[in-house]
Amino acid sequence: RRCNNPRPRYENLFDVIAMAPEASADRIRLDPEKSVAKGIELFMAHRFSKKFDWWLNYTLSSTEDTIDGQDMYRNQDQRHAAKIALNYHPSERWDVNLTWHYHSGWPSTKVTAEYVDDGEGGQMIIPVVGDFYNERYPGYHRLDLRVNYRFPLMGGEFTAYIDVQNVYDRKNISGYSFEDDPYRENPDGTVDFVPAEEEWLGILPSFGIKYSF
Repeated sequence: RRCNNPRPRYENLFDVIAMAPEASADRIRLDPEKSVAKGIELFMAHRFSKKFDWWLNYTLSSTEDTIDGQDMYRNQDQRHAAKIALNYHPSERWDVNLTWHYHSGWPSTKVTAEYVDDGEGGQMIIPVVGDFYNERYPGYHRLDLRVNYRFPLMGGEFTAYIDVQNVYDRKNISGYSFEDDPYRENPDGTVDFVPAEEEWLGILPSFGIKYSF
């Protein structure tokens, strides 16, 4: 998919899932000259028996903008993405599902720090932002468990479910925070920029009911 005249857009450079993105200090405007999205998807499924089946989905993709003549990945570009699901149906009323999710790390932006004159004979530390989206977060993965129970009720069907996301409590990085002092001064006189890591939610249980007729 090619777009030769994309609209300008605003993004948060370091925290993609900010609760109040418009109020964040890392808000930037991007004016792409053109955009290109491409990819290929593979889907496979198999039923072992009446009680067991599985499916697999894999996507190889790339999404890029051209800004000021330079190609740049979009903030949620993920070269590899996959889902693997195993379903168990012990009876007509029960369903148990395990789904593993994975995608390669989204683009991030490197930030360093340096000393500059403060205008009063001393020095102060300032951040130095590198090329946008030229680094990568670690890969994202999690395992979800869902159990459904169904039974007929008053001419319809009642379904109750329990869902647990991120069963093994994977600490997936969602972005960086700069609210606390992110600077680390070294003995050799240099300074590093070490922001705090923001994480996606850990183990997240939920339950619900549904009635259909």
